Parts: sequence; structure tokens; C-alpha cells
Amino acid sequence: MNTQSKEQSQKEEQDWKTSFDYPNYTSELWAAKFGHTIACGDLRLYSFPDKSFEAWVHQLFEILHSNELIKELRVKLLSEVERKHIAKEIEDGF
Repeated sequence: MNTQSKEQSQKEEQDWKTSFDYPNYTSELWAAKFGHTIACGDLRLYSFPDKSFEAWVHQLFEILHSNELIKELRVKLLSEVERKHIAKEIEDGF
């Protein structure tokens, strides 16, 4: 991962917060529920004015770049019904 951060404006940050429904989810729960729905870039390359959000989104992308961790979090955090729904979405190409 590149150690140089690209500073995001407050508007860009707010757009990301809205997109991730931050802070209504932990980064772990967001990854478990929705990680399969995005093509993964890497927001760890960016810095944000709100350092709490920055830590959250950097942790999220650490998780999203680890398929095994996402699988573990689904088992740990989601019900069997939720896991079956996600498996169906993945199978259908969401």
C-alpha cells in the first residue's frame, strides 16, 4: 500500500460517509453485510478531515482486501438468514 495519503475535501468525505451509512455500522459489520457488493478500490490511500471516519474507512478497506476475514466476520456477526441472502446475491451476480 502507498504510504502517501491523498487528502479528501469535507464534501468528498461526506459523500463517502453517506455511501457507507457511517456511523451506523462498524467497519466489520459493514464489510460482513455489504462487502460483496463493491468492486474494491482502496480508500486507505486517502486521508480525511474527520480522523475517526478515516480510521473507520481504513479498517473497512483492510477487511475488504481479505476474503477470509470477510467470511469470518459473516459467521461471527450475521445470522444464517443474512448469510444465505448474501450467498444468493453473490450467486446471482448481485
